[in-house]
Amino acid sequence: MYYERESLFPTQLGQAMLRENQHMLTKSMATMDDSSQDCAHIMYDALVSNPIDTVQQIYTQFNWKYTAEYDAKLKAFLLEDNARRAAVKKTLNQSIDGQQTLNEHSLTDFGLCVDDLNTEVFKKYKKRFELDSLKY
Repeated sequence: MYYERESLFPTQLGQAMLRENQHMLTKSMATMDDSSQDCAHIMYDALVSNPIDTVQQIYTQFNWKYTAEYDAKLKAFLLEDNARRAAVKKTLNQSIDGQQTLNEHSLTDFGLCVDDLNTEVFKKYKKRFELDSLKY
């Protein structure tokens, strides 16, 4: 989703995204229940902090061949993406604790609280994927 800053209403966006995520989780869990196909559950933080290992884990889970050629392409993409992100951060000149960042938000920025993420839908999802230790 993209919004111009002057047309962004954070509380409305927070509520809309909460509803959308509840819908997506309900739908995806139903699809997984009805499907004979496996699915991978990937934590965003793991993908961002260690993308190569995360992708390799996906390949291992699905018994796909992870080739040296693919590894080289993935590493090249990550180098290019990191350079592009660094350039954007530099132009934004945003700084939090001395670290430049593209986006840094909290639930309260969008009119939400932890209780909003403890509804039955989120509880079922966390239980299914053993995410009880997940913190917000």
